[in-house]
Amino acid sequence: MNRIKPFVLVTSALPGELAPFTRRLRNRRYVFPGRLNLLEGVLGEDEAARDVMVLYTGVGEDVAAKALSKVLLQVTPRLVLISGTAGALTGRAKVGDIITACNHGEESLQGYLWQIARDRAGPGIKVWHKPLHTAEQVISGAELRKRVGQETGAFAVDMESAALARVAKEKGLAHAAVRVISDELNDTMPLQYEIFMKEDGFLSRPRLAGYLLTHPWKTPGLIAAVRQAHDACLVLAGVLEKMILEKA
Repeated sequence: MNRIKPFVLVTSALPGELAPFTRRLRNRRYVFPGRLNLLEGVLGEDEAARDVMVLYTGVGEDVAAKALSKVLLQVTPRLVLISGTAGALTGRAKVGDIITACNHGEESLQGYLWQIARDRAGPGIKVWHKPLHTAEQVISGAELRKRVGQETGAFAVDMESAALARVAKEKGLAHAAVRVISDELNDTMPLQYEIFMKEDGFLSRPRLAGYLLTHPWKTPGLIAAVRQAHDACLVLAGVLEKMILEKA
């Protein structure tokens, strides 16, 4: 079997997190017909172009680790970028801030990517190089988030990075975690997202639609949260593009 060798494999839990990024890819196509979790395309033009693959892992450490392990049986990237959104564990983190995790991947690579993001992210975009905590479930509420931040020393929280970094390390692959803050310390989650997730870690749209039909007052909060996350992911897309095109 011929192995696929892209320049970079970028991961996120759900497609929406990388939608603004994947729109920047040329010649986009799903790698395995009938399965919509692995996408490939080309970023950039001419000699600077990079072959990119995007993997949607599903939400949670177990499903994410399994998804990446399975893909790495056939794909050998030069770099794995663990990406997507993260929630703030401190009042200093604001929506749209970028965090390059200092606790995942080689220190030299972390620093290099942080420098690219810091220098090229654009005006008004704050870039942090801080620890990232991976939780087993959604952490909601300012007091709980603040306590988790104090106990772990982390700046932000997600639900996949630690497991994905562990798989990449076991495979001997260069890797780093780069995420965007999508919700701040005092933001309230509009829904208990975990009850709408299927066993594969992806959203059950029928289940969510049914819930909103019987709880219509929840819809405005959900729409606002989705818009806020989308705006944050636009920032992430620009930073990922600069990192990938400038990475030697």
